[in-house]
Amino acid sequence: LRINLPKDARLFTAFVNDESVSVVREGDAYLLSVSPNTDSDRSAKIRLVYAVPNAQRGRFDLIGPRLNVPLVNVSWSIVVPPGYAIDGSSGGLRLMGQKSAGRFGLSDYVAQASTNRSIEAKKAAALIDQANSLLRQGEQQQAGEVLSKAANAFALDEASNEDARVQLKTLKTQQAVVGLNTRRQRLYLDNKSNDSTRNEQLEQAATANPFMQGRTNFDPQQMDQLLMGNTVEENSALRGIAGRIVEQQLAAEPAPGAIDITIPETGKILTFTRSIQVDGETPLSLRLNIVSTRGANAWSVIILLLAVATTATTLFPRRA
Repeated sequence: LRINLPKDARLFTAFVNDESVSVVREGDAYLLSVSPNTDSDRSAKIRLVYAVPNAQRGRFDLIGPRLNVPLVNVSWSIVVPPGYAIDGSSGGLRLMGQKSAGRFGLSDYVAQASTNRSIEAKKAAALIDQANSLLRQGEQQQAGEVLSKAANAFALDEASNEDARVQLKTLKTQQAVVGLNTRRQRLYLDNKSNDSTRNEQLEQAATANPFMQGRTNFDPQQMDQLLMGNTVEENSALRGIAGRIVEQQLAAEPAPGAIDITIPETGKILTFTRSIQVDGETPLSLRLNIVSTRGANAWSVIILLLAVATTATTLFPRRA
């Protein structure tokens, strides 16, 4: 995904599907890798945290990022500090509601951080249970996606993270073995003859191989059946090659865990939304007129555009 932030903007963190991702700078643009949430859910949630200077007297022009994809379900949350109010707005987003926020002190920050940590730990633990359930159902592809999330979940304890990594490595190795064996079976079928050298067991295994039928899921308990017709040495070689491939894939350094910024919410919180933005290269914008309710200069107001609460869903085409 290519992202162009407003002029003089400073990017802090980027999240894809609630996981921090590596960001590469290319000229004025930022590049980050985006993938669907799951194989069954072909959408992705993007969260950006950035700051933009804005000091025009009484007027604040908030400009969103330029993206090279269409967007749906865009939401901007704006915090107006106590003593100020918005006297009119215009732009590409519509005001959907507002609420009042109380005081936000150190104790509130600690309590919120602790609550968020607890919620994330429960979500991460649920991922492992979900992955085990998918494995029992033979849903290899979805189980691998869920295990990958669990293995990179920083909210889990070290033992649970290691358990998820071991399960992920075992699953990917099995998938690689079946994939390599499928290529071997295809080579045999394309070049088989009608003489006595035919391998009937391999032909039976190829018939039962779901990969030959365009499916990506299989029951791990059927591994011996899928490898029928191979010698012990051949199966050992397949597992060795698959293990090397998977080790190299998993050895790739993951993105560092970004600090999720918690912005104090005091005063009023206004939510602006837009259902769809077809041309992502045209940035969304919002102009706010700020007035003081206690005689202060409006230009000194700090408007916090909560990029943490700004979500943009990128739709991916479903696989055939």
